[in-house]
Amino acid sequence: MQLGEPVTDHAELVAEVAFSPDGTVLAIADGGGRVVLRDVTDPVRPVQIGQPLPASEPMAFSADGAIVATSGADRTVDLWNVIDSARPARIGRPLAGHTDSVNAMSFSSDGTALATAGADGTALLWRVPAENLRDPLPAACAVTDGGLDRAEWEREIPGLPWEESCP
Repeated sequence: MQLGEPVTDHAELVAEVAFSPDGTVLAIADGGGRVVLRDVTDPVRPVQIGQPLPASEPMAFSADGAIVATSGADRTVDLWNVIDSARPARIGRPLAGHTDSVNAMSFSSDGTALATAGADGTALLWRVPAENLRDPLPAACAVTDGGLDRAEWEREIPGLPWEESCP
């Protein structure tokens, strides 16, 4: 049963679609090398979010919905921070390693790894940098054994006023 009007009116072929884990954002890859994000909170009236990403299929959302991985014609994979889906931001440099097109990808359940499969017959595993996860504060507090004291703060972050970072 169709819910409402078509979600997209792309003139290009719609090659792939993927829902964010919470079901509020739909990523649509057209055959023209772009991925459009749509807010589908109201599935009868989907709304485009921001500008299309210069990307293609395959694509995948991380389990927390904070990152979208996309591939491109250049056999690389881009990671996009979509916490603010109206302003997606590319994370780091493209992941390069396949010698032919990328055919599939999937994030680990904790979002710390991305697996990609290529037409070159390889499956590659990539580490997703921890600083790109939704809330890095608990990890930072654990690594620093409770945060930085004033002396450590002044040594590591000079010029910024000290504030307690870990409760």
